[in-house]
Amino acid sequence: MYRKNLAILAIISLCLIATISIGILPLSNSQRTITDIKQANVRAYISISIPSSSTTWRAGTTNTIKWTSSGCSSYVTIMLYKDGRYDSLIASSTSNDGEYSWSIPTNTPPDDRYGIKISDYYSSSIYDYSSYFSITAPIPGFTWIYVILGAVMGIAVIGVLLRQRQNFPRVF
Repeated sequence: MYRKNLAILAIISLCLIATISIGILPLSNSQRTITDIKQANVRAYISISIPSSSTTWRAGTTNTIKWTSSGCSSYVTIMLYKDGRYDSLIASSTSNDGEYSWSIPTNTPPDDRYGIKISDYYSSSIYDYSSYFSITAPIPGFTWIYVILGAVMGIAVIGVLLRQRQNFPRVF
């Protein structure tokens, strides 16, 4: 009977040791290493640095959104908010490398209450909102100005050449 109880006790002890070693049964804090405790206390976060409250971007331009993160997945989702309400999706899944180059659509209405929300792609509970920033109207007719100026200059050059030709007598 003593041997049987000893064998059962040995089996239970081995099962307990195996359970602790593979992490099913947690160790008390006194048995954890400093690394285990540090990792358990790390809280995942995302923090947007650009745009900030002093940022003004023009529609039709490309600007860099910047953030820092820790304890997150390798991908984030970036959304545009206007006056605290969802406006549009900037990037459904982009690399969590701290920067995203955003081409602001030219039809984005000017306003000073835009915000960016960046969230972890796999955990919607990890996110940050930027401060409100401004988006101004695109420069109107920027490319047409050069087309019109080019046409006017071309006509002027042709006029000068024709006038010079009239001032010279024909040789033939």
